[in-house]
Amino acid sequence: MVGRGEYVVGRGEYRYAVDPDWAQLPAGVVLDDIPGVAVDSADRVFLFTRGPLPVLVFERNGKYLDAWGSGEFVGTHGIYVAPDDTVYCVDHKGHRIKRFTGDGALIQEIVGETPSHTGYVWGKPETVVSAAAPFCYPTNVCHSPDGDLYVADGYGNARVHRFSASGNLISSSGAPGSGPGEFRTPHGILVDRHGTIYVGETGNSRVQVFDLDGTWKAEWTDVQRGSHLCVDGADSIYIAEAGHVWHGWPGPMSPDRSAPRARITVRDRTGVILAEFGRDDVFFSPHGMAVDSQGDVYVAEVPKSACGGAAPPDYVPLTKYVRR
Repeated sequence: MVGRGEYVVGRGEYRYAVDPDWAQLPAGVVLDDIPGVAVDSADRVFLFTRGPLPVLVFERNGKYLDAWGSGEFVGTHGIYVAPDDTVYCVDHKGHRIKRFTGDGALIQEIVGETPSHTGYVWGKPETVVSAAAPFCYPTNVCHSPDGDLYVADGYGNARVHRFSASGNLISSSGAPGSGPGEFRTPHGILVDRHGTIYVGETGNSRVQVFDLDGTWKAEWTDVQRGSHLCVDGADSIYIAEAGHVWHGWPGPMSPDRSAPRARITVRDRTGVILAEFGRDDVFFSPHGMAVDSQGDVYVAEVPKSACGGAAPPDYVPLTKYVRR
């Protein structure tokens, strides 16, 4: 990517060297938009793409291992690797969650209505006028320490759903709005090992914090359209923030070039920023993110989808940031 320096973070222990050419692709395989990225217990990296090979698997050093998922998805979005190394894939346009083995064997589906009725018109989040049952273009998924599954739903709904491990709906919470416990595009979701739920809203540009029972605890308002969240072994929370303008390329998000820009923030569990990286020439549209056991960060972006199929020239949709 043009303009990236060797280091993009220089605060304390969070310093990274940029490796945009990390993925060692076999002949004929090209990286398309990548809405999601996840790592398993062996630090294998799973890219969830919008190309002909939906799931691409790599070693930590970038060596290509496998590809699977052709024909399984209507629309690829979030990806999550569970503690047992099974892989959850969010098919937002198919209104379902699919669970696979690490080598791509389908073992479970959680299917909602197609879609549930909230008033939503695709691409117009303001048209969500009511909350509804699962799903209406869900976005991301994660587990709680007790094994329940939490789903952010998402583009066309204003709810977080809780499922049992077997896929039975336990509860749903949320309604359209900007008050405590209300959502506008709940896009990212994380449950940490302490049982705290973090929901990133691109519509309200904030993160809301809840207990496992759904009790509201706090909100972080210094978030620039939080699209994805993940956590490392030291309980530091990473947020991919899409910002309000696409860098270095004409985009409809905001004509105001002084609008908040895309970035990654690293925070403690109270929301205090420990480090951030992202300058005008770094991110276009960060959408997914993962942190491996060594603290390296993988950032996935969706420039083609964001610009109606016309991505910036030579743009790299997946970049690795190597912890120093």
